Order: sequence, then C-alpha cells, then structure tokens
Amino acid sequence: MLTTSALQEVPIFKDLPHDRLCWLLEQGVEVWREPGEFHRRQGQPAEHVFVLLEGQIQIIQQVGSQNNVIATYSAKTLFGNCPS
Repeated sequence: MLTTSALQEVPIFKDLPHDRLCWLLEQGVEVWREPGEFHRRQGQPAEHVFVLLEGQIQIIQQVGSQNNVIATYSAKTLFGNCPS
C-alpha cells in the first residue's frame, strides 16, 4: 500500500505538506509491473504521469527490426505525459 512517506522519498515531493501528499494518494492508482512486463507499447498514447518508487523503467523505440533504449528511469523518479 502506497503511503505519504513513500511519496516523500521522491525528491520532487519531499517538501510537500502532508495534506498535499494525501491528495496525491487519493488521485493516484498504484500499479505494479513484473520485470520484463510492458508498461505500454510503442504507439499507445501516454496519458498519465507516473511516480516510479522501485525498480527501473526503460523506454524503448523500435526502428525497423532494432530496439533502441531512448530513456531509462530509476526509482524515486517522476515520468510520463499528461494530455493538455
């Protein structure tokens, strides 16, 4: 279960007041992925912002038959995209 303490470990959230951290918890959804599991596939829209608390995420772009790592995110990182 996600807690305000876990969110405070993410540098961008470390100075947020407790009530704002609680608000974030209320708005979010906790998602777990297994190693090697896809978060989303190329071409699918990125419609959310994610807080990666554990592990690592690689963004891979397929060009022809090659997979190129274009970004790597480590734990305690914010990543993703939110529609305007």
